[in-house]
Amino acid sequence: LGLGYRLTMEALSRRGAQARDAARLRALFDAGQIGSWMGRYAEAQHHLQESIAIARERGDTQDVAAALQPLALACLGLGDLAAARGHLEEALVLERERGNERDVAGVLNALAQIHRAQGELDASEPLYEDVLAIARRLGDREVMAIGLLNLAMVLIGRGAGERAAAMLREVQAIAEALGWRPAGQSVLEVCAGLAASGAEWDQAARFYGAAEAEARKT
Repeated sequence: LGLGYRLTMEALSRRGAQARDAARLRALFDAGQIGSWMGRYAEAQHHLQESIAIARERGDTQDVAAALQPLALACLGLGDLAAARGHLEEALVLERERGNERDVAGVLNALAQIHRAQGELDASEPLYEDVLAIARRLGDREVMAIGLLNLAMVLIGRGAGERAAAMLREVQAIAEALGWRPAGQSVLEVCAGLAASGAEWDQAARFYGAAEAEARKT
């Protein structure tokens, strides 16, 4: 990531690279996205804001929507939850106008994550339900697994352990069918939380240990 970020910044600083065109827009987006992944949130915010400004000048709503999501991540990293939520709400409007359901699901999931992080389970649950409904409609098992995992965590927070357990079993089946080991690891982690919520400490420790072992393998 560090090398990619450095090369992108070098490209942006070259003579002739200051034109507010599609090439600069894309390079700024890449720099912002990589910067967010690296935890360089203030820099990422700057790059993504310029990328969005260029996209608005060009009337390119697709690129605006795409950049709003990593911009929200950068704002989260900077502790500005209100700005992060605002960016995602705008992205959701744009993605719904475009009609790409996979992108809509991605924004819904990110928005729900913010609500859940703030303990707003009543706000996050219906958004996760929408993600899951879209995934089932599209037959996208990976997005389905993500929606189920997140819903399970909300249900654990509500004390609805039986429903959460059923969702976790479904995610495990998807993970095994796809050979998707990170999803299997996530199931173990959430199972540890489910066991802990019921004060089943030995079981929670076993699930947590299994998740840690799987993390080392992958």
